[in-house]
Amino acid sequence: MARTEKDEMMRKWMLCAVLLCILPALACSLSVDIGGETPEPTAPAVPTEALPTRGATQEIPTPVPPTPSPLPPTPTVPNWPLVLADDFDDPESGFIRSSDERSRLFYDDGQYSIGVILADWVAWSSRSGHVSDFVMEVAVSADAEVGFAGVIFRKQGDSRFYMFAITPDGEYSLMKSAQAAEAILDWRDSSYIRTGADTNRLRVVCVGATMTLYVNGQYLDTVRDITFTEGEVGMIAGTWEGETHALFHFDNLRVYAPSPVAPPTPTATSPAASTATQVPPTPTPVPPSPTPIQATPTRGPTEFDPIIFAQGLNAETDPIMPSMTFPPGTTEVYALWACRGMYQGLELHSIWYHNGQEYASGNAYWDRTVERGRWWLQLYRASGQPLPSGNYRLELYVGGQLLQSGTFTIQ
Repeated sequence: MARTEKDEMMRKWMLCAVLLCILPALACSLSVDIGGETPEPTAPAVPTEALPTRGATQEIPTPVPPTPSPLPPTPTVPNWPLVLADDFDDPESGFIRSSDERSRLFYDDGQYSIGVILADWVAWSSRSGHVSDFVMEVAVSADAEVGFAGVIFRKQGDSRFYMFAITPDGEYSLMKSAQAAEAILDWRDSSYIRTGADTNRLRVVCVGATMTLYVNGQYLDTVRDITFTEGEVGMIAGTWEGETHALFHFDNLRVYAPSPVAPPTPTATSPAASTATQVPPTPTPVPPSPTPIQATPTRGPTEFDPIIFAQGLNAETDPIMPSMTFPPGTTEVYALWACRGMYQGLELHSIWYHNGQEYASGNAYWDRTVERGRWWLQLYRASGQPLPSGNYRLELYVGGQLLQSGTFTIQ
């Protein structure tokens, strides 16, 4: 089945079709004017720096010379103590045992098995107790070349969790189940996945909002998402439309963490911060403002959601016509993301790349007292001319660390 069909089926088996909203909060902004025609290497330009205010802009009239993009650090697996081990020899070890006309979850000869009988169905089991940062590993094998199976983690309630799964034909995906199903990583091939009935060992490493995926000891992907910070761990299996009787076996579950598995953390509620009315910026330079006093972080860590690119923002700082591909003649592109672990005076360094070469850069500061919110950037040309066609990449740094990046294309 084609990936697009799989993605559509994945969205069907979740409970609701309500999109998860980005946290509402006060917003900060920065606009970058890359000026001129298609950039050529010139002497470095000194950017204008300012505390972002409503409608504030920051211009960089001349692009800086091309420099190589910094490489992300090589993923490492933390050396934490073992907090949970299950070889599934004991049928009372804590996972569900059930059977009906839709699915079967059972212990079987030193393994834990999940069978999905119906087409377009999913079943999972998790074990009581929450962990936050952890390394989780489990071996999984298929009885037939149908369906998908993997692990769920940071599970909260009945159907709120992340899922890292593979298929017997060599694909993997990372999904999020909240109020609706959402693909963080769409289904994609990997030569590291053993196909057919061969056993694969899955590993997921969670540190804060960063999730790193491995199969059979080989690195696959790293992503960041701040929706769930702790929860239960478990296993999952499912079928696609037109498929029935998938059966997967799990063995040798291991969880390593800096602290033991604990009961769920009570959630405190508080009023949401009001959303600031954001006046769309104009390409007018703002005189430099004094550098703010750097506040000592009392919250953290600082975390950025994936970047959303759009052709504009409305008064509530929601994206207008979000996309990964923009038409010829586009004169401005906005980048918007949710963030948390913020503190007043936090400095953001942004770098825009065009066809692999540095195109523009700038600094901005978080001038709010709230920990959570939205931050946005704007790329445009003071002349009003369209941005050149090609591939773009935006990288966001805090304290010299790459926290988030994203790409888009102007045709």
